[in-house]
Amino acid sequence: MTADSKLTLWNVAFQRTFRAFPAFDLHLAANGSALEYSAANTPESSARWQVFRLGLAGTDSGAASVNNAGGVANTDTGNVAGVQGISGDGTTVFFSSGATNLSPAATDGQLHGFVRTQGSLEHFAVVGDSYSSGEGVPPFIPPSGADHCDRSYHAYAEDIAALSPEMALTGFGACSGATSHQIITGMNAENSQLQFVILTAGGDDIGFGKFVTACLLNLCAKGSKAYERAENAIRHSLPSNMAMLFDHLTAVLSRGTRVLVLGYPDVLPPTGAPYICSTLKARDQTAAQKVEGDLNAAIVAAVKTADASKANVSFEYVDPFIQFDGHELCSPHPYFRGLSRTTRYSYHPNAAGQQAYARAVKAYLVKHPAVA
Repeated sequence: MTADSKLTLWNVAFQRTFRAFPAFDLHLAANGSALEYSAANTPESSARWQVFRLGLAGTDSGAASVNNAGGVANTDTGNVAGVQGISGDGTTVFFSSGATNLSPAATDGQLHGFVRTQGSLEHFAVVGDSYSSGEGVPPFIPPSGADHCDRSYHAYAEDIAALSPEMALTGFGACSGATSHQIITGMNAENSQLQFVILTAGGDDIGFGKFVTACLLNLCAKGSKAYERAENAIRHSLPSNMAMLFDHLTAVLSRGTRVLVLGYPDVLPPTGAPYICSTLKARDQTAAQKVEGDLNAAIVAAVKTADASKANVSFEYVDPFIQFDGHELCSPHPYFRGLSRTTRYSYHPNAAGQQAYARAVKAYLVKHPAVA
């Protein structure tokens, strides 16, 4: 070393950490802003090798090998299991692990690569009904299969996080069959860190699944019981139900949170489409279009009313039509499951449909990066 070099204690937290808990595989970011290391006997490590990041300015420090709910990896991570390192700017730690609790997409116990990004992450939660839970894409995250909330490993919540690295899934409380009222009573995903809450709501308020089934049985034409039941619910109960839900969200969410309300895509092919469900008659097809359109129009109206009247939280409607167009039931490449032996899965977005929802959210946020 040269005579004019100087050894300095970077940070008191750094000194405490390594005096009390031996650490290994230390890597310093090229810009000197952060350090990444492994340790197995810290209070956070649960007696397993975990990967940590230490901000040398005393901020953004802690375990990197944690899931987005804060749980540390349930097996050894980092170099002891493969690799670990830190980006040159110190914001990103990467590591490998066979942990089964870090991501719903990596539960097979095999070695997977993970990236933990510090800084300007945008946290979001997904609540709502079966279109948000991913009911059409089993298997489901335990215990939601047993209680029939049916939260899928491949729901759009996970797809959004995969499409947009800056988005971090913080809560996933969607539940199959949830009406607007049940979404209120069952919410447990909101917290002060959230920048976004994303949801679908209203379909179960009008019995939409039963209506689609009636259409495919030629029992939903205008004037039928199924048609009148759905339209009556859209006109009379849905507006107040949605208003109550939005009031609740305003009360529990922090100032500045953006609530993205997703519309429902067309499940059945529109009139004039080059494909048609063989059992679907023209009058039922027309009725289905009317109910689907009226449902989304009522949701749009409720969103606009809420956004105009709430000062702390913004409410925004995301239209998924473009992403689903041409992929209705009975199309060559449908984004929905057909009639399933397990009937509760029927007529819900399949894996491709969930990905389409995620693309709709991403496209909306690209066009609307901030509240107008």
